[in-house]
Amino acid sequence: VMPENRDKLRRIERVHRMAEDIDIPDADALRHVDIRVTELIPLEVDGLGTCQFDIGPGRDCAVAMASPGAGAYALVIAGSVIFDGVEYEPHSLIYRGGDEEPLKVAAGGDGASVLLLQFPPEPDGE
Repeated sequence: VMPENRDKLRRIERVHRMAEDIDIPDADALRHVDIRVTELIPLEVDGLGTCQFDIGPGRDCAVAMASPGAGAYALVIAGSVIFDGVEYEPHSLIYRGGDEEPLKVAAGGDGASVLLLQFPPEPDGE
């Protein structure tokens, strides 16, 4: 419980990045794309990075970066994706652990736009 347990947090330097001007495509734009990957925060040596995956209707896509980092969240920002038999609509999050396979999704009937928000391991390897 915070803030009364703040003193129990590990004292490590935290990193913060911000991507600006993220284009959220509408259904018409997604209908005209196959798969487009846009690097929003370039992949850093430690595994931190963010990419946007615009996926055309019914297309399959591995939502992943070149290195797996310590895990990631995939945030559906437009359309929908099917992952593991479940349809995820805008504002849905899918988690991938650092030791798990890349997220393999299929875009729904209107396509999908997904942000992959990948984070690095803690500095001490935990």
